[in-house]
This record gives sequence, C-alpha cells and structure tokens, in this order.
Amino acid sequence: MVLEQNDIIGVEEHVNVAAAGEPAGNLGMTGKAEGLFAQGHHAVRKFFFLFVGCAHLSISYSAGFHRFKRGKSVVIIDALFTICTRSGQVMRFFKIFIPFFLFGLLLLAGQSCRADRLAAWVVRFDIDTPEEVEAICRQARQADLDRLLVQVRGRADAYYETSLAPRAEDLPPDFDALAEVLTACRDVEVDAWLNVYYLWTGEQPPQNRHHPAHVKGWLLKDQQGRRVDSYSPLEQSQRWIEGIYADPASIEYRRYFSAVVAELVQRYAVGGIHLDFVRYPGASFGAGGRLAREFQEQYGVAVSDLPVRLTRQDFAAWLNGSLPEKKNRLVMARLLWDHRRAAEVTRLVGMVRAVLDEVNPDIRLSASVFADPVESFLDKGQDWSHWLAAGLVDELYIMNYFGDKERVQGLYNEVVELVGGRDKLWLGLGSYIKSAEEVGRERALCGGGEQAACFFSLGHFLRQGKAVRAYVEAVGGQAGQTDTDGDGGSNSAPVRALEELKACLAGPTVESCAEGMGSVASDSGEAAADGGGTRGDSWLELRGIFRYVNHYDSLDKVAEQLDLARQSRRLLKAGQPFVRVARQFSQAGSRHHGGILPRRYLDMDNHVDKILARLAPGQISPVLAVHNGFWVYQVVAKGGGYRVSDQ
Repeated sequence: MVLEQNDIIGVEEHVNVAAAGEPAGNLGMTGKAEGLFAQGHHAVRKFFFLFVGCAHLSISYSAGFHRFKRGKSVVIIDALFTICTRSGQVMRFFKIFIPFFLFGLLLLAGQSCRADRLAAWVVRFDIDTPEEVEAICRQARQADLDRLLVQVRGRADAYYETSLAPRAEDLPPDFDALAEVLTACRDVEVDAWLNVYYLWTGEQPPQNRHHPAHVKGWLLKDQQGRRVDSYSPLEQSQRWIEGIYADPASIEYRRYFSAVVAELVQRYAVGGIHLDFVRYPGASFGAGGRLAREFQEQYGVAVSDLPVRLTRQDFAAWLNGSLPEKKNRLVMARLLWDHRRAAEVTRLVGMVRAVLDEVNPDIRLSASVFADPVESFLDKGQDWSHWLAAGLVDELYIMNYFGDKERVQGLYNEVVELVGGRDKLWLGLGSYIKSAEEVGRERALCGGGEQAACFFSLGHFLRQGKAVRAYVEAVGGQAGQTDTDGDGGSNSAPVRALEELKACLAGPTVESCAEGMGSVASDSGEAAADGGGTRGDSWLELRGIFRYVNHYDSLDKVAEQLDLARQSRRLLKAGQPFVRVARQFSQAGSRHHGGILPRRYLDMDNHVDKILARLAPGQISPVLAVHNGFWVYQVVAKGGGYRVSDQ
C-alpha cells in the first residue's frame, strides 16, 4: 500500500502530541548530540518519519514488506522511537535500527516490484448502492488487496457522472458509484474498468434513446450482413454472442469511446483505465460493413465466401502445406481478413493510449484478454502481443479461468514466452468457479509469488459466502515459490508462426508472406467462386450437445469429456428428451434452447459433414471428435441439392 503525504502528516501530529510538555533535558544526552536533539527534537522526528515514509513508499509493493500493513509498521516504528527517546537512547536507536533497516532495503531491492501483487475485478452489480461499495472496500482491506478493477461502464452506460454516456438504469438517483468507491477504497489502487464494444444485453432495448445501442451506424454485422441488434435470444445463443456490439471498424464509435475515456480521467483521480470486451464477439462478425467492402475491393474476394473461422489446426495445415491448392488460398485470404479485423481493434487501443498520454501519462492502461494467443487473434481480433510490444498498453490481464491446472499452466506458459516475461502480466484466476486450493495451485504453476494475480471477482466472494482471505492465503502462500509439477511446456510453434505472419502482413507486400501463395486478388476470388470445390446448397437443421476440450487438457480430462458425450448419446438413443439431456450435459450455447443449432451448410471435404449427410431426420450421430471437443448431433431436417455422389 502507498504511504501518502497525509499519512506522514498524521504521524507527525501524533508524535508531537505524545511528546508535548516533555522537557528536552530529560533526554539525557551530552555534548554536541545533546544540543542538537535538545534544540530540534521535533525536527528530528519529522525528518525521521519523512525518511521512513519515503523508504516505505519505495518498497511498499515488494514481497514480504508489502504485506506488512502500512499503518501497523509506522505505529511500531513510532513506538520504538518514543521508547528510545524517553530513555535517552536516541543515538542507540539510530545505530541499531538503521543498519537493519538498510539491510532490509537491500534484500527487497532485488525483488520485482510486482511480486506478490493481488487484485480483484469488481462487477458493476456490486457497487450500485453505498452499502455495497462499503462492503466491497471493507473486503478489499481485509484481504489486503493492492488494486481493484471497478466496472463503471458495463453496457455502454455510466456508473459515474458524465455528459457523454447514459446513466446506468439500475443506479439510484444522485448516486455516483465511482466517486463513492474512490472515497471508501482510498487506501487501495482503483482502476476504472470499461467494457468497450459490448453495448447491451436483454430482451428490452435501452430506455435512453441516446444510448449507443440505438445508433444503427455503429452496430456490428455478421457474415450475412445482419446487424446483431436484430438477433433473437435463440440466435444470440447459437452464435455465442452476449448481446449488442459496436463495430470495431466504426470510426465514429472509436472517436466517441475515446471522448468517454478523456472525460472520465479528467473528472476522476483513477489510477488506471482497464479495457474489457475490446474485441469482436467471434470470427463470423464484421463482414457486413465498410471494412468488408474495402477488403473485397483490394483482394477481389467477398468476406462472406471465406471460411467462417480458422482453428489452430487449419493454421497448422496451412503452414505445412497440406491443404489443397484452392483451400490454401482461401485460408490465406481469411488470414488477411483476420489481420484487417485485428487492426481495427488496435486502432481504438491506440487512440485511448493517446488520450491518456495527453491528459495524464501516469495513468496506466490495461486490458483483459483471452489466454490463447492464436484463437484470440483469429476469432476475436485481439492482437494483444502487439499492444504490449508497441507500448499501447502497460499491462495485460490474462483471463485464464477455465479448465484444470494443465490447461491453465500450458496457456499461461505460451503467454509468458510470447511477451518475454511476467512483469507486465496479471494472471486472471477463476475464483468464482474454483476452490482456494485450486487457484493457489494454479498460481504456483504459473510463477508463484513472482506472478501478479487477479481474482474474478470480489463480489462473488460476498454473494457465494466465500472467505476471500482464504483465497488470498492460498495464493499468497506461494510467494517466492514456483511449482514445476507437470511438463510445464507450451505448444508454441503455432504462436511463433502467427507472430511472424502478422509481422509480414503489416509490411508493404502481403503477397510475399508465404512462398507460393500466388495472387490473393485473383486466385482467392476464383476459389471462392466455387466454394473451394466443396460447398453446395445442401443443408441440415440440427440439435447438438457439445463437450469442450483444449489442446493443453490432460489425457484424463479428454477421456472424461468423451465419456460424458457418450453418456449423453446413450440417453438420447434411449428416448430421453433432447432438451433435458442438453441441459444436463452440454456446454456453451448448445446447452440452452434445446440444443438447437444454426442451419449447417455442408462441406463434403469435412469429415463431420460427410457423416451427418448420411443421417435421416430424427437420427442420432455417433460421438464426433472436432478440433476443440466432442459433438453429438440429432438431425432435425435436411434440404438443398443432395446428390448420391456427394454422400
């Protein structure tokens, strides 16, 4: 914790009151030292505590001493000084204390200023009354947290006073949540957490007609050119999108958001700005606006004709040249498109950086990002490694909540290897879904006490009746330790290859990025014209049950997910309702709405589509392995241009 000037003044006043009326002669000093201290007893105290305060400030974030509470340390030092001065042992106090104090400084100087740093996200629902704010701040103090990331913009609204954004609908009148937090949590660092592109969710639109979700020109479109505000709840679930998003390619929205940030940091003394939802919702979005038109003009291929998304496996196959020629060119065109999308998100991050540099360069900028560097770039348009390398952000918070310890460790090792160290990283811990022992183990595997960590979220501790102190002790017990159980490796070859590709795509001649790529402008258009030779009009309407697997999951975890998929299939074959089985077994969007999936157009080069094409309506598929897990499907209907030769 930081020792502020007011704290030093308070200590001085306490010392002066305690020493009032004490005769200088009672100090029992002789000679030159006696004269000095007799004449300037209070001045010595003032100098001494100013020295201690500055030293405390300089090392207060170091491991060990940082956990020694500021108030307690100053009170103890004050007591020692008072005892020594009243017994005439001032010089002895300095002779004994200063060497040990300086030795401690030397020990701590070698440790990272980020060691044993703990923070927590605070969701907007937990600060919308004064009582909730007080509870949050009390919990932060009890847990000795260093920083709070407080969500003050959730759905393009404001939990603070502003002339640019609509007031949050659930905020009581005349209540400024951010100001309340800054006052009640004044002994903790507070960063303002803002959702960037996520604008709204819920069946009812915003009441305020000036809300950004009502500005149609700012809204994101999908691969078919539909605005996402037209989606039904079923369609949102099918497409794994949380609600209404702004289009990252909207120049007007970027300017608006930058103005929102500028106003906030001019009005409130926050320590930092924390960006979340600074991404696309998925790979299939962004193809219906200006950016897609510019892409087609430059490369001669419509984005709607490209593969909907690329996986690590697609990228690896493209790298090793194992794809058919036409599909190879389509994948290259898709990589070009993904690079374009990511560049739009990066432009907003750069604008926010410029705003902070102009208003107050000391305000830090951070962002919450997905842990997988390949999928976050290809799916979400998050080029966070570039943000950090280019100095656009000061810190990254890696959202690494899900999966067993093997997945958490493997993904985090990739991140650390990619950015070249831990000092600008915060490990995001899923404390809302995991035990204290689990998150403690994960921090140990990801660097131990040398790795700053952040809980999601502080309010969940209160609502779930969890003791935040138990979690702090579980992860704090790893200070100075690193657990090396497990292989601890990273599957970094695709990560390195993608970084090289991104660097090439940022250059003047993208055609030189891959040997034998050919002309994207001519060849990709030709390949897309016939769908790469595989896709026709045949379609299926399906229900599905999905179990997720990550490439870092242990073999035991993969076997567990496969067994659950097989259990769900047995129940379906036995006649159990699909709605019930999906709710019990499925993950992600297919768990809701009875597992109904979007219409699937068949690609006869895809092994899954070949199997599904042979099924009749009502039939259940076998368990089908895909790049990220296992599916069990039921065919609801089929149509289009089926031919026997296709099957």
